[in-house]
Amino acid sequence: MKPKMVFLLSIFLSLSISCSKADLGDPINYELILENHLSYDSEETIPEQTLVFKNESDLNNFLPVIEQVNPYRVDNLKNLDFDFSHNDLILIIGKYYAYCCSKININGVYKENNSVVVKYKESGPGEATAVSQAYTVLKISKEDSE
Repeated sequence: MKPKMVFLLSIFLSLSISCSKADLGDPINYELILENHLSYDSEETIPEQTLVFKNESDLNNFLPVIEQVNPYRVDNLKNLDFDFSHNDLILIIGKYYAYCCSKININGVYKENNSVVVKYKESGPGEATAVSQAYTVLKISKEDSE
């Protein structure tokens, strides 16, 4: 490749990378608390989503949604030893798959326009025939999310 072309390509890549990093917002430190899968007891599915819970009451109001599809997995979330006075809880629910088991890989947590945004990639379904949906629970400091 000609030197001029290599130079232009390297400038383009540098600009692309710096722009995409700038679009991410301010990084937030997080701690992974729980990774698991929902297997389904009902035909209702939960949409893929990211939820930030700032207090135990909001989490408890959401738990019946989990309980409806899998009463056994809701206990994992009910029994978390979590301090809402200093931290917020993030629940990421992946895509619903007819094949088990996907994994949610966190690329980062950011603050964008006064909102918490989680960048992640899901591995996709495995090969085992079992209806499942990955979920991940993260902890962030209230100071970082406000």
